[in-house]
Amino acid sequence: MTPGTRTAVPDGPGAAAADDIVRAELDTACCERWWTSCGTDHDSACPRRVPRSSAA
Repeated sequence: MTPGTRTAVPDGPGAAAADDIVRAELDTACCERWWTSCGTDHDSACPRRVPRSSAA
């Protein structure tokens, strides 16, 4: 192991808190395109998609 790196410990201290955080983030996650576009675009069927008007 390289000095300064960490190893994941599934049952280590804070594991339950980390699981809760990840679960909460996934529960509020958006569509696949949102994730892969770094939050700049949504799938056309995504309920969180806000249509943009072309009118200026």
